[in-house]
Amino acid sequence: MYFLARTDSDGKPLNGKCTYTVSGGELDARWWSITLYKGEGWLVKNDANRWSIAGNAPERDANGNWSFTVSPKKADGVWLPTGGTPQFDLTLRTYHPQGAVLNDPANAKLPTIKRESCA
Repeated sequence: MYFLARTDSDGKPLNGKCTYTVSGGELDARWWSITLYKGEGWLVKNDANRWSIAGNAPERDANGNWSFTVSPKKADGVWLPTGGTPQFDLTLRTYHPQGAVLNDPANAKLPTIKRESCA
């Protein structure tokens, strides 16, 4: 099951010149990933040759919460580069979803996308 975000958690369009923190808890799926696209399914060219974050990449805290950075410049920790594209979207792919993700996707607890700053 796929979920698409074109805006941050405050409803502002995702902008490749901005820095975001994507965070969440355990998703009710066997495996998941988040991929950055510049629209119409095209991957964004970037120097790191990185387009996706797998669900096992971010470290978890004691409560199972995780986060990673989405930004045009390299960031510490797990980082997904925007390549500076003017607009992008993030696609969450869940594999073998269960519980609310499968049965009530409109109310599933999905990751948040917090805008930190813009260049």
